[in-house]
Amino acid sequence: MWSEALSWEGLSHLADALGVVSAVPFLVTSAYFLSRARRYRRRLRQLEGVTSAHPVALAVSLAGTRIRPAVQSFCAGFGQPVELVELHRPGGLSQAELPGVLLELQALKNRLMDDGASEVHLFLSCPLAVACAIGALFDNWVPVKVYQFNQGRYEFWTTLHGGYVAELGPHPLIEGA
Repeated sequence: MWSEALSWEGLSHLADALGVVSAVPFLVTSAYFLSRARRYRRRLRQLEGVTSAHPVALAVSLAGTRIRPAVQSFCAGFGQPVELVELHRPGGLSQAELPGVLLELQALKNRLMDDGASEVHLFLSCPLAVACAIGALFDNWVPVKVYQFNQGRYEFWTTLHGGYVAELGPHPLIEGA
């Protein structure tokens, strides 16, 4: 019996069986990820556009190029007025200026809180370090909808809210979130 199992034909049958067995977890995992991707796209469609009473668009231009005109024309398509706030540095931004810009952004956030902003539409043209700092600064606040400039137009990409990317589900480190 062992001689038959260890023959080339027996090993071929064993390999076929292992292939079928290993395909099951792959198919289950694939179905799970496809389900998550569909849920993520559906959630993004729900969050797209203006979804609250007092939206604010924030255009941060710190890379030399002013993005306000493009943001204004994009926000005109929202169907309701959106206050546009801009932070612009015509010559770009140096590393030495970063702390001052972060203080200015904190003051801007405080002003928007005092004004009752219910959501922020965020448009950036800035160094990566500033984008990361803005994400950290505006996290755990009102929903911050992040837009990406792609092929000549803005696209809604995601929402920052509550210390995690809201579309992906509960925060894994916060119990009951």
